[in-house]
Amino acid sequence: MEQANNIIWVKSVSIIGLILLLNACTSNIVASSDSIRLESAKAAQEASFTPQQAISQAKAQLDKAKTDKLDFYAPLHIMQAKESISEANTYLLNPPKEIKNAALMSAIAAQRFITDAYINKETVKTSLNKSLVHLQILKDLKSPSLLRDDFNSVSDGISDLIIMIEEGKLTKAIKEQKNLLDEMALVEIQTLKLTYLSLATNFLSKAEQINAEKYAAESYVQAESAINSANKYIDKNYRNRKGVKKISDEAILKAKRAYFIGLEAKKAVLLSPEEAENYILNLYAHLDSINIKGTGKKLEPQDFSTATQQLTFLIGQLKQQIKDDKRALQEAKKLKLSKPIVSDQTKKDLNSLPEEEKLEIQTLPSANNSKSTSVDHTKSSQKTDDSGIPLQEDEQSFDDFEKMEAF
Repeated sequence: MEQANNIIWVKSVSIIGLILLLNACTSNIVASSDSIRLESAKAAQEASFTPQQAISQAKAQLDKAKTDKLDFYAPLHIMQAKESISEANTYLLNPPKEIKNAALMSAIAAQRFITDAYINKETVKTSLNKSLVHLQILKDLKSPSLLRDDFNSVSDGISDLIIMIEEGKLTKAIKEQKNLLDEMALVEIQTLKLTYLSLATNFLSKAEQINAEKYAAESYVQAESAINSANKYIDKNYRNRKGVKKISDEAILKAKRAYFIGLEAKKAVLLSPEEAENYILNLYAHLDSINIKGTGKKLEPQDFSTATQQLTFLIGQLKQQIKDDKRALQEAKKLKLSKPIVSDQTKKDLNSLPEEEKLEIQTLPSANNSKSTSVDHTKSSQKTDDSGIPLQEDEQSFDDFEKMEAF
């Protein structure tokens, strides 16, 4: 009886010694390390397979674990699994005299660490769901390239929380997630500002360089105010992407205006009388070219204000004509007419349109194949802005003409 107790005591000391030896090389270990080592030692005593077989199986499981991203969801588990496989290979070549089945025990431990890693992955996905979702949002916004250091910081923060969970500190990890989410929100805000307001701030900087504060003071102040308003809006409403885009577009428009008005105003102030005359003549030539496209003739000599009003009226007429023709085309389609009637004036107006609008307006399917090629032209031809919001009909064409209203 005493001899049997001595054998049990020696085996227990050997197993405990192996656990201490295996864990000594790792500063951070998973909470279940000791229990995994003990279970592996017991399993090794009852195993019917060889250490080589166990090592081969552990390596295969490790490869699959990497495919399943366990090096992210359970990095400590995977690290200890790799170490256990390495230990198994070492003990296979140089088995310790005081520990029986050391190589087999380490190989089985590697498999147990990998199995436990899958459990940890599910715990992480549940407990850190908000952080993981936010991390993907930052990736979609291209934060890793726009704000690399800030993104790496929050990414490392998630890794730290995952390690806490592996070490058995789940409650602490959940509590500290709140601070991480606040940091991630700041990264998201800064990314949005870089994405949507960089162009506005660049134009404002260019306006400063040409002294637009002096030559276009009101426009410059408006641009500054618009950019400040956009920054404040993004701070408070960063998840309202449509709102962010809208207010940023306004800031970009005003910043561009401040720059170009400042540029032209400075140029005008510095012109000699002869240069000023040529400058005005060029402006009139531009107005004439627009009117020629619409009516086939130059504008009558008049002041700029009256000229722009006349061009605005012309644009309105052309828009209405195109709208009427579109309606007529739709009616013709309903009646299965293969070639609807279009007025000579409309044909002339069509020639002045961009090529894509000509194709849209001038073509219709024939009556014979209208069923098989039926397309909703009102949807397919409708233009949208960058955020996917449909533009109104009066926003879809003649944008270049309308710019003259602001002159």
